[in-house]
Amino acid sequence: MIWLGATLIAASAAVLSAEGFGLGSHRLLAGFLVLAAAASFRAGPVSAFHRVLMALFGCEAAVLALNVLADAGGLLADRPPALTVTEPVVMTLCLSVAALRVLAGLPVVRRALAIADRFFASPERTHMTILGRRLAIPDRVLARVGVVVIVLLNQVVVVFQIQTLLISSRFMDALQAYDGPTFWHTLLVTMPLWLLPYLCFYLLHHILTALLAVRWRRSMSADYTRRWIATGAHYRMGLAGPGTDNPDQRIQEDVPLFIDGGHGGGSGVVDLTFSVIGTFSSLLAYALILWKLSDKLRPFGPDIVIPGLLLWAAVLYAVVITAVTIAIGRPLIPLSFRRQHVEADYRYGLARLREYGEQIALMAGGRTEAGIADRLFGHVQRNAYAMIVMTAGLSLFQVTCTLLSHNLPYIALGALFLTHQVTLGDLSQAAAAFGSVSAALTFFSARFTSLAALKAVIDRLFSFDDALDRMAAPGGGRVEVGRDGAIALAEAAIRLPDGTALAEGLSLRFVPGENVLITGPSGTGKSTLFRVLAGIWPHWSGRMSLPEGASLLVLPQAPYLPVGSLRAAVSYPAPADAFADEAVAAALRDAGLGHLAASLDRDENWSQTLSGGERQRVAIARALLATPDWLLLDEATSAMDPALERQVYETLKRRLPQTTLISIGHRDNLIAHHARRIDVPRDGDGFRCPLAAQAA
Repeated sequence: MIWLGATLIAASAAVLSAEGFGLGSHRLLAGFLVLAAAASFRAGPVSAFHRVLMALFGCEAAVLALNVLADAGGLLADRPPALTVTEPVVMTLCLSVAALRVLAGLPVVRRALAIADRFFASPERTHMTILGRRLAIPDRVLARVGVVVIVLLNQVVVVFQIQTLLISSRFMDALQAYDGPTFWHTLLVTMPLWLLPYLCFYLLHHILTALLAVRWRRSMSADYTRRWIATGAHYRMGLAGPGTDNPDQRIQEDVPLFIDGGHGGGSGVVDLTFSVIGTFSSLLAYALILWKLSDKLRPFGPDIVIPGLLLWAAVLYAVVITAVTIAIGRPLIPLSFRRQHVEADYRYGLARLREYGEQIALMAGGRTEAGIADRLFGHVQRNAYAMIVMTAGLSLFQVTCTLLSHNLPYIALGALFLTHQVTLGDLSQAAAAFGSVSAALTFFSARFTSLAALKAVIDRLFSFDDALDRMAAPGGGRVEVGRDGAIALAEAAIRLPDGTALAEGLSLRFVPGENVLITGPSGTGKSTLFRVLAGIWPHWSGRMSLPEGASLLVLPQAPYLPVGSLRAAVSYPAPADAFADEAVAAALRDAGLGHLAASLDRDENWSQTLSGGERQRVAIARALLATPDWLLLDEATSAMDPALERQVYETLKRRLPQTTLISIGHRDNLIAHHARRIDVPRDGDGFRCPLAAQAA
C-alpha cells in the first residue's frame, strides 16, 4: 500500500502549494489526506479484500482533492452545482481509509477477512465469452473488480439519496408558501429527473451485489469442500473426535450466512460491508445538513446559539442507544453459536433415520428412535426459548428507539415551526437528516441480533478453518519410496486415537505377485493395518516403503455407493464417463451382476436397492475396471456364499493377473487363493508382537 500513501502525500502537497491562490482554508483537507496516507503506510500485510477497499477510497480521495482545488481555482466554473465536490466528501473518504486500517486490527474483523480472502486470493478461473472471445478470467480479478464497481454504485446511490432529500425540502417549502409553479415543476420535472436514474442505479447495485454473493459462495464452498474431502481431512477429523461438529453444515449453511446472511435475511459480509460504506459515505453529508440547520435554532433564547445542536443531540442519542443495546444483547452471541450446533445435530439425526430406515424397521426401533429425535429437538427448543427471551427484550427496545428517532425531530422542532423560526422544508429536512445520522451512528446496535449471528458464523468457520489446517497433513510415520516394488513396514507402532496400542515393533513385507491372507480375531487391528497401508491412518509411527508409481485400491466390507446412476457407482472413484459402456457391463458380468448391465443409466439409491452381497460385487467390478497394482480386500466378500466367493477370487486372478491381493478374512476356503498367510494373535486389547507369517 506504499504507492497509495505516496499518492495521498502528493495530493496533500498539491493542496498546500495552492496557498498563494487564497486556499488557506484547505489546510484541514491536507491534514485529512496526510492521515489517510499514514494509515496506508502502516497498513502492513492486510487482507486482499481490505486492500481493495483502502485503495479505492484512497484513490478517490486523491482525485477528488485535486478536483476541489480545480473548482476553487475557477477551472470548473461551468460544472452543474449538483456535481460539485466539497471538502467534506474528500475528508469522509480519508476517514474511511483510516477507519479501515483501525478495523483491520480487531480480532473478529481479522477472522472475517481471513475467511473472505478465500475468494479474493482464489487461483481458480472463470470462463466467460466477451465480444465473441472466450476468456479465462481469474476469480480474484472478478472479485476485486466486482467490489470496486459495487462500491462506486453505492456511492452514486448515496449522492442521489441526498439530492432527493434536498428536492423534498424544496417541495415542502413550496407547499408551505402555496407556490404552485414551484410545486408542480418540482413534482413533475425535477423529482423524476433525479428519481428515475436513482432507481436504475439502485437496481443495478442490487443485481451486481447478488451476483457477487453467488460467485463468492461458489469459491468459498469449493475451497472448503476441497480441503475437507480431497485431502482426507474429513476422515481424520472424524477420528479426532467431536471438536468440529457437522462440517457439512458449515459448508452448506454457514458459508452463505457468512456472505449475505443466508436466504432468510440477516447480516453477511457483503451486506454489512456495503451497508457500512453507504452509511459512512452519507454520514458526513447528513451531519453537515444538521449543523447548518442548527444555526437557525434558538431554543434557549434569541441570543444563545449552540453550534451543531442537532448534530450533538443525534450523537448523544446514538451513544445511549448503542450502550444499552450492547448491554441487553450480549448474551445473544453464544446463543446464536449454539443454535446452529443443536439444529445441525437434530438434522443429522433425522437424516440417519432415513439412511438406516430398513434396519430400524426390522428391529421395531421406531419408538426408541422417536425418543432420540425428541431428545435432540429438546436441545433446539431450550436454546430457542432462551433466544426468544433475549430477542424479545432487545426488539422491544429497538422498536421504541426507532419510533422515537422518527418523531423526536418533530417533537423538538414543532414549536419552532409554529413560531415561524423554521420552515416546513427545514423541519422535514431536519427530521430526515436526524434519522439518517442517528441510524448511521446506531448502525451496529440496530443490527445487533444479526451481527451476533454473524459473529457466531465467523467463529464456526474460523474453527473449521483451524481444524482443516491441523488435519491437512496425514500424519503418522515416515513414508519412503521403495526400490524393489514391495510394500514394507519397519519397526512400526499402530495406535487407536485414544493412544491404545494395537501393534508395536511391527515389521512386515509384501512382495509383488505374492497374494497374502491376514486372519485373526476381530478387534486386533487388521483393518487398521490396511488404513496405514492406504495412507489415511494418522496414528502410527515407524517407517513404511511403497513402490514408486504403484496404484493401490482398498475394498472395505461395506462399500460406499454414491446416489445416482449405476454407471457412476461402478466407476467410482473415477468419474462416471471414465470407462466405456462395454467395459462397465463386462465388469458387472464378471462380478456376477450381469442382470444389472442394462441398467447403467438408472438413477437409484443403490446402497438401499442392492443387497449386501450385491454391493460387495459392485466393489469387485470397480476393481476390475481400475486394475490396481495392489488390491486390499477387507472382508470384501464376507456377504457372499462360499461358492460365489470362490468364483470372485478366480475372476480376480483371471482378469487381474498383474495385481497382488492382500485379503482380510475368516473363512478357511480363502487360504487356497493366497500364497502366504499372516495370523494376528490376540494379546489384551490388540496384537503387540510382530505378525506371525506362514505359508498358506
